[in-house]
Amino acid sequence: MGEYGGITLDFLAWKSRMEDDETAHYALKTGKREDKRRYYECNRSGEYKSEGSNIRARRQKDTRKIGKRCPSTIRVHEKDDKIHVTFYRTHVGHQKEMKHISIPQNDRIEIAQQIAGGVSKDRILERIQNTWTETNNKRVHRVQNKDLINITHSFKLDSEVVRHKNDLISVESWIAEMHASDFDPIIIHQDQIEQESQPLILGISNRAQRYMLERFGDDINAMDSTHGTNDYDFQLTTIMVVDENRNGFPVAFCYSSKMDHEVFVKFFEALKSCCNVKTPKVFMTDDCSTYHNAWTEVFGSPENKLLCTWHVMKNWNKHLLKIPDIPLRKQLTADLHVLHNMIKEEEFEKHGQFFISKYQKESATKGFIEYFQSYYWERRKQWALCYRKYLNINTNMLLETFHRILKHVFMAGKKVRRLDKSLHHLTRTMDYYQYQRMIRKEQGFMPPKLSILRRRHERALKSEFIVSQSELSPDEWFVISQSDDGTNTYTVIFPDLECECLLRCEHCNICMKQAKCECFDYCIKGNLCKHIHYIMMNHRGPRRVQSVDDQEEELVIDQVEEQNTETQLMLPTRSYSQSQDILEQKRLLLKQVSDALDLCSTSEQIEAIKNFITPMKPTILSLEKTGTKQISTVTGSQGTSKKIDPQRRFTKVRKKKTRTNDSIVSSLREEFFLSCKANESNE
Repeated sequence: MGEYGGITLDFLAWKSRMEDDETAHYALKTGKREDKRRYYECNRSGEYKSEGSNIRARRQKDTRKIGKRCPSTIRVHEKDDKIHVTFYRTHVGHQKEMKHISIPQNDRIEIAQQIAGGVSKDRILERIQNTWTETNNKRVHRVQNKDLINITHSFKLDSEVVRHKNDLISVESWIAEMHASDFDPIIIHQDQIEQESQPLILGISNRAQRYMLERFGDDINAMDSTHGTNDYDFQLTTIMVVDENRNGFPVAFCYSSKMDHEVFVKFFEALKSCCNVKTPKVFMTDDCSTYHNAWTEVFGSPENKLLCTWHVMKNWNKHLLKIPDIPLRKQLTADLHVLHNMIKEEEFEKHGQFFISKYQKESATKGFIEYFQSYYWERRKQWALCYRKYLNINTNMLLETFHRILKHVFMAGKKVRRLDKSLHHLTRTMDYYQYQRMIRKEQGFMPPKLSILRRRHERALKSEFIVSQSELSPDEWFVISQSDDGTNTYTVIFPDLECECLLRCEHCNICMKQAKCECFDYCIKGNLCKHIHYIMMNHRGPRRVQSVDDQEEELVIDQVEEQNTETQLMLPTRSYSQSQDILEQKRLLLKQVSDALDLCSTSEQIEAIKNFITPMKPTILSLEKTGTKQISTVTGSQGTSKKIDPQRRFTKVRKKKTRTNDSIVSSLREEFFLSCKANESNE
């Protein structure tokens, strides 16, 4: 007869069935006795004892305890390998209410197995609620999300993340594990244990991130911070590079309690000591100068320091709202956007001076003009589009995308309170970026820039431009714009340059580096514009493919070896190995547990060991149940190679509303032209 804690399993099974039938729960009130007698009493018996300080009101008015003793009890006596049970069924002083019954242990174990098997909490609740009927009505059907969280904590299923109830100890444990790993991703750690006044700094950059920084760090580096990743107001700062497909890739993280110059100098110095950081062509940040000043002190000044357009516009709009005259505010906003979007430097400088003198005369806009002159006009080369031509970046949207994936996908849109959980979600997000890059390299994908390039080619097929070739150079062409009533003429140059870029037009056989246009779409947005496609199709013809030399095979081998090397670097490291023998793995695990126990000298350290051992059983049972199962294709279902049947959809009956353009058109150019004419006539 099997036993559980000295009690036969047959008795426990009977007790569980009886509690379901009686809508009751009986708790053990005596420990192990020499006469092998045990006493169970109704869980409603006894006085309620608050564990808190009674500062907050209780969420429920009534409690499980009735303040008296219910006579319903179970008396168990083991004698001569038999169990004698005396059961007093009658309850007095309370009703049989399901809300005062705990979830049965068997159901708790089954739920713990599903959680350990990776089943989502929503799916577990759905499975349980689908079995609730009039005849099948049990306590487990009233399980809520908070009950699943309690079961997770009870079985220590989150012990891999929450290593200790003290967040500081849990994070220190994770950092110690990282230091002991084959590749330590911690580049700097300044804690607050010895001196609470000093700022916390935790810099992270794994092997794949350092590889990407060394490979693409000489082009575009973007840097920004975000909040809401922990409950201590520690900011998470991210450095991101842009790869060959114009996708962002985070290369370093820094948790810090302060956002000052000294903190980032230490972070950059630690990054410099472990990685070959090159001087970037572009360094983009928000409107804060702390990042750039610290970067310049450690790595030197970048070629171009740019401000994110989104952050600049955000600050402008905040101060524009202070203008009480709404029509005047709209007019100033329209003129400001026209000034910002000018792509000719000389034109921008002249119109900028005219813009300032125009609105300085108005008392309502004088405050904004003073703010604009103090904070932005002297730094116009950092935000004006005419000073960032051909740099292929305008905003920090790639970084914002990373923050959105971290917060709204892996953190489920909730503010994470503990730092150890924040580190866990950050690691998962980084694994996602690494896997995505490996999949794209091996299987191929459609970069957003390539889809835009193809749309520009389609536009060129439907366009008719007036084109002329330069008399001085056969590689220089002039195209009259269609969108500006023929007032603008763009110069297109085709330099004699061989390039193997992946972002190229397959029809024209040309990439961004093999052509250059003065239009906004090319020099600001970084797209292979329709003017280039039109000239290639109608005047120059596709570029001729170079002849294949004898070194083609060696080049292919080098590319394959480079891809294999990158795949090894991108693959996140894991602590287990399936190639080892099971007995050998068991022996190593026993040795690790034995070594850990030898280090324990306090009961708190022993409790930490228990927290890791507790979730083992439900996890093993879950793997035993689902480890060999595979998802099978249902007969009659569509296979992966079969085309999907057209899906039935609802048809919209309501007509689409056409937008009315009530925005004010900027008159800055016209007023500047009239002002110049007036000055000429006065002279």
